[in-house]
Amino acid sequence: MLISLLTCTCEKRCLSTYKGMKKCAYSLASLGKQCYICNIITNYFKLILLMFMKILAYVLFAFSALLASCHRAPIVVNADEIAATKQLNEKYHDLIVGHWHHFSQTELTEVTQEFVFKTDGTYTGHILYRSRKQVMVGGKPVLTDWTKQIDEDLEGQWGLMYSKSQSRNLLRLSSNSHFIGMGIIEFFDANQSKLIIESPLAIESGRIEFSRK
Repeated sequence: MLISLLTCTCEKRCLSTYKGMKKCAYSLASLGKQCYICNIITNYFKLILLMFMKILAYVLFAFSALLASCHRAPIVVNADEIAATKQLNEKYHDLIVGHWHHFSQTELTEVTQEFVFKTDGTYTGHILYRSRKQVMVGGKPVLTDWTKQIDEDLEGQWGLMYSKSQSRNLLRLSSNSHFIGMGIIEFFDANQSKLIIESPLAIESGRIEFSRK
């Protein structure tokens, strides 16, 4: 009865003032009981403390990882790779600059790729991919009309590089398109009329030849 009376009185004080809550805690401490409002506030502060400890643990972990990364061995730049990349650009950079076109077709697919490589290392372009199906009509195979699957403009940056580990000349294409993304493809050759590279598109893999427009 006494505990219930104190609890009821305590809750009224908690609702009225913050000091009332403190008096409540002192008055009920000896009875080993808290009022409803005091219990809510206590649990709230416990939750805040727990969240703070978790955040602190994450910060300390991230800081430790940062310190560890600072002590890693420095990246060694291969001098032969740099020299080969320089020679590659001196020979082919100006030949690659320009407007290039590639078109391929099968019975069920058509792929058109356009690239305009600029001297400042940027490029624009366009991808058009169409497909159709073969269906049976009256017991005879009939081809449906062409349907556009991809019709997208491209823009990004390009550059030539030599990879010593792969022993290959590479063309790097960064793009806003998820069909290309950060594409590093093999570069084979370029002259005044042709550009031969590995296709940057997954839908048309392998070595392909572009014609200058």
